[in-house]
Amino acid sequence: MAVNNSTTLQQASHIEVSFPVFAVTITSCGLSTLGSLVQIITYYLWRDLQIPSRKLLVFIAVSDLCTALSLGLGAVMDFHETSSLCLVQAFVSTYFSASSLFWMSSLMVYVLVTVITVDPEKAGKLIKYFHVLCWSIPALMCISALLYSGFGETDNTLSTGWCWVKYCPSDTWMLFWILVTQKLWEMSAYIGLVALCIAIKINIQIKCAARSRREIIPKGTAVAMQKFNKKVFFVPFLFILLRVWGTVRAILALQQSRYQHSQLLMALQGAGDTGQGFVNFILFCVCTARTRHIISSELTDSFNRSYTWLTSWRIKAQNSERKPLLRNNSNRRMHGGLYERVSYSATSWEREEV
Repeated sequence: MAVNNSTTLQQASHIEVSFPVFAVTITSCGLSTLGSLVQIITYYLWRDLQIPSRKLLVFIAVSDLCTALSLGLGAVMDFHETSSLCLVQAFVSTYFSASSLFWMSSLMVYVLVTVITVDPEKAGKLIKYFHVLCWSIPALMCISALLYSGFGETDNTLSTGWCWVKYCPSDTWMLFWILVTQKLWEMSAYIGLVALCIAIKINIQIKCAARSRREIIPKGTAVAMQKFNKKVFFVPFLFILLRVWGTVRAILALQQSRYQHSQLLMALQGAGDTGQGFVNFILFCVCTARTRHIISSELTDSFNRSYTWLTSWRIKAQNSERKPLLRNNSNRRMHGGLYERVSYSATSWEREEV
């Protein structure tokens, strides 16, 4: 009887996610998944986009894609207890969320080195070191949290349906795991990204001012620097805007504030923690003129090639309907030129498509 009563109390204490909060979270997951997939697919489809900075964005997009999918699974499941699936979801979402954070910082370091040296190839040599840091550090902290029972059901106090750090106010280790698995790195990134963007902006202004006095960098490079200079502060601003709501809820949970289950804060966290992929797509694809131009040009060329292929196929079909029955070799030779021309056109198109 006592066991049943305790189970009932535990279920009653679980904070349910309202439908508006759930809808916001799932919509953000879907948009982030779509935006990440577009970044990944366009990079591998078109060579003009295969440059080192875009490669770093692909790694960010992969992390954001896995984060959105795992958090979306958690939001749909709305775990009420720490199950095996809950632990897997917590591990995957925490790992890729942290990886995305590290890759975003690495991107800003890469841009800073490129601006200082005006040599993307020299900056590109840093990517192998970025791999070691961005994949290994999140793995170490997530494995540690998993081995020492840091992950679990959050009672929707630290999250919006998904599993993360096990919520237990009486556990002195809860704060430790909150910091180690995410919040310590997030707050460091708040400061680090702002500092990196300030350094990038200062160096861009120095380079462009020096160029106005003497030609030390190519004109095209200076124009590209000035374009990036206009949106450089959007990177940390949007990053903080997305991630800060989870930090606010974690602080309120530690203080056991009555606002920790605010539906507005839950909706903001649900959209922010899952929306990084979509925001990066808007910032680095939609709002980047060169990327827009390449994608629109490639899509236009693909449409034109498809239209040409359909036209040639229709001509071939019409000529096939009009041709007489071939009864001897001479008749076959008479019409051979037409057949050969149509066949050659289709074969050339297939070769071009490959």
